[in-house]
Amino acid sequence: MAALMVVCLGLAACSAPDQTGTPAQRVRAWSRGVGLPGTASQLSGDAAQFVVGRARLDQAVLQSACTSLLNDASMGAASLPTPDPMLTADLNRSYDAWYRGGQLCLDTGPGGTAVSRSGPSEVRKLDQAAAQIAKGSAGLAAAQARVRSIVR
Repeated sequence: MAALMVVCLGLAACSAPDQTGTPAQRVRAWSRGVGLPGTASQLSGDAAQFVVGRARLDQAVLQSACTSLLNDASMGAASLPTPDPMLTADLNRSYDAWYRGGQLCLDTGPGGTAVSRSGPSEVRKLDQAAAQIAKGSAGLAAAQARVRSIVR
């Protein structure tokens, strides 16, 4: 039990935002430390893959894209909190929307089948997923703008 407590405290210390320096220094260090630009790039790539799968109504492509969305959004959320409460809130909303979009997308049916054969309810779920993914994209853009405004 004591070993578990030491591990948990160690992980908490590693994930806690840096509390030294100016706000700009703390946010810059956090962003680099957690790889925010890479996470943003991965999520954007996942969204682009979703668009392709949705246009083709290709469940295999959608399953791949949306599984990646779930994983990448979860990894992003695990990097929170940030040193800035507003940035944390922006990213939390964004990652939550990406995750919900991925879940809706995966609810459209088994892998490898055409969505159009699955019925209109699956297409509606894809529309809902697209709306959540767009919300996640917009939130991520706002968070990135917040980072830029802080680190100037």
